[in-house]
Amino acid sequence: MYTPKWFAEKAREYPELDAEAQENLTDFQTKFSPAILSSLTGKDILNTIFLNGDNSENLCRVMEYDAKNRELFGSIAGGNAHKYGLFFSSEGCWMTGTGRNPQKITEEEAIEIGTKMRDYLLAGVKAIEEYGKIETIDDYKSLHSTLKEVTAGHVERAWFMKYFYMLFPDLLASDYSDAAQRTVLSAIGIEQETYPFVRMGQIKLFTDKCGISNVMFNKVFWENFSAATSTALVSPTHSSTPVCAEPVRDDLSVDELGEILAKMYNSASNKPAGIHMFGIKYGKVIEENNYAITSIVTASGLPASYKEEVRKGIKIYDSIFNNEFGICFTDESVAVTEPKNCEEKCNESFALLKLPNNTRRTHPFNQILYGAPGTGKTYATAQYALSIIEDTPIAKISKEPRKDIMSRYNGFIESERIVFTTFHQNYGYEDFIQGIRPDTTKGGMNFKTVDGVFKKISWQAMQNPEKDYVIIIDEINRANISKVFGELITLIEDDKRWGEENAVSVTLPSGEPFAVPNNLYILGTMNSADKSISLIDTALRRRFKFVEFEPDLSLITDVKLRTVLEKLNNGISEELHSTDLLVGHSYFINKTTDDICDIMNHSIIPLLYEYFFDKSNKVEAHLKASLEELDIEILSGSMGRIKIKKKDEQ
Repeated sequence: MYTPKWFAEKAREYPELDAEAQENLTDFQTKFSPAILSSLTGKDILNTIFLNGDNSENLCRVMEYDAKNRELFGSIAGGNAHKYGLFFSSEGCWMTGTGRNPQKITEEEAIEIGTKMRDYLLAGVKAIEEYGKIETIDDYKSLHSTLKEVTAGHVERAWFMKYFYMLFPDLLASDYSDAAQRTVLSAIGIEQETYPFVRMGQIKLFTDKCGISNVMFNKVFWENFSAATSTALVSPTHSSTPVCAEPVRDDLSVDELGEILAKMYNSASNKPAGIHMFGIKYGKVIEENNYAITSIVTASGLPASYKEEVRKGIKIYDSIFNNEFGICFTDESVAVTEPKNCEEKCNESFALLKLPNNTRRTHPFNQILYGAPGTGKTYATAQYALSIIEDTPIAKISKEPRKDIMSRYNGFIESERIVFTTFHQNYGYEDFIQGIRPDTTKGGMNFKTVDGVFKKISWQAMQNPEKDYVIIIDEINRANISKVFGELITLIEDDKRWGEENAVSVTLPSGEPFAVPNNLYILGTMNSADKSISLIDTALRRRFKFVEFEPDLSLITDVKLRTVLEKLNNGISEELHSTDLLVGHSYFINKTTDDICDIMNHSIIPLLYEYFFDKSNKVEAHLKASLEELDIEILSGSMGRIKIKKKDEQ
């Protein structure tokens, strides 16, 4: 249906559209030209660019809320104001951070952040201007790599992409969200690229074949898009992730749909979570809570935005949500349970979720950052996670300002592309993969299957093969890793990942199929003082790459403290003949010799007692050797542990 010829013919129905668009485009380019933005300073940057109070003429507000701008040039609506990275909140202060980790800042800090973001935006404009001719998808990929570098990753923000479109409407398409881009590319039969900016290029290249403008293309597409071409997925359980997912394609009548359901399921003793039909990529699993459906949709508990139409006993609801058109079939008249041959159906489900071989992978699937306490392992996980998701060398990420790193990291946490968990002695398979929990909501004692943190992010990654995901496991060696991982010991191998040549899936105790997708990365940390690498399960150890974190004296600015740590670690290493039991630099960062007693008494001395099995004479000997250049007195308490104090203190 959606051929270039079809678009060209449909475009004739809107003869005045391009002229209207050009007038509005010229007006925008005049008000918010790069020259004007570059001339701004101080508060003018905040007032002209970012959302702030009732100012309806700033850049971000016009691009999101101006009705004509949105109609002609695409929407960036959705989410919250944190998507801009900076805004003036209703609480009367400037905000940055993310929705889950909001940060109130002063006006001076807002000006500093706003200036940086303005500069990144204009650096992107310059990169596009200087790139040259863009004719192929490889050109868009190359340009995206450049933009990701010069904008410090902000090119992934929808408002950056829309501003670039507003200045270069002949180079880019005007679809900015994942949902809109997926819908368009699926409808026109083009396999989606990984990054939104590159997908804008994919749509633009198709638009060129139609011989019409981007404005015209979007007008024609969204006014004629039909849910009948979407993919429907059936969820046969009440869990957040379907056990089996079946596609129902094209112009199915209600009768035909009913016949398919009747063949698939054989009992009316249980109800499915529902059937959702949207403009999505083929094979994507729809969760019950997606698309504003917060519970099983029934006639009595229906969102007001849905319109009811009754046909042949099946209730159908038309809906429009964030540019996604679809219908939701309630489970009231179609009560079903699991198919007879669940294993066979589940295998078919996995076949639907076909993943491409991960040819873009430049990072290990599984790695553990290990080293002595205080060497910055957990601190570095944000950098390593960004390096994976943004496909940027870790050496380059590490040089960026910490504030910029954490801003992007928190954004990925909020979008659930990064998940952080901490292992402990009571952590089990049930917390990580799947377990059974009591359910008293229905009266009496019942049990329900609850997915663990790893299974949840695995399904999230499985549904979005064009994106990479990271699970960070802090203190990975504090739990019984073999018990926690269970069958994952096989599934996390590089070639056993779903989508790879030797992909393997297993059946969980609940009967559900499970596999680890090839776009999910595991990043662990472990203190070598807690357990040597050699003591970790051999089979598990073979599957991880280990990255050692050593004490880094160069990070300690106080010369005397640097000497203390160097002598202390040299002495420990010589006596214990091991680098597992050292002291990290983080205890001394941003400290001076005035802090030495606090550092040693509360952090270092307890470690030394652990390292030397509570032998006070050993601890005292190493303290004397490392503190000899300082005016420090060692107190050997007969009723407690050794402490230190400055000699001039009472």
